[in-house]
Amino acid sequence: MTATDLPFPRSGSTVITGPSNVGETRLTARALDAWVESNGTEGVVLFDFGPEFEHDDRILGRHLERFTELSDEN
Repeated sequence: MTATDLPFPRSGSTVITGPSNVGETRLTARALDAWVESNGTEGVVLFDFGPEFEHDDRILGRHLERFTELSDEN
């Protein structure tokens, strides 16, 4: 699946939900990449509130920066 091959429209509002570790952050990163590819970064503001912690030697959750390049520019 590519950044532009998303299971939802790239316009309007979308909420991505699910139980832990099923790919919500990875899907969010793909949607963000598709948006930036089509529209650029101007006016994009990102708040990443997803937790990332270790439990029993396993990392649970992931920050968006693990799946896409985030920039402080603009």
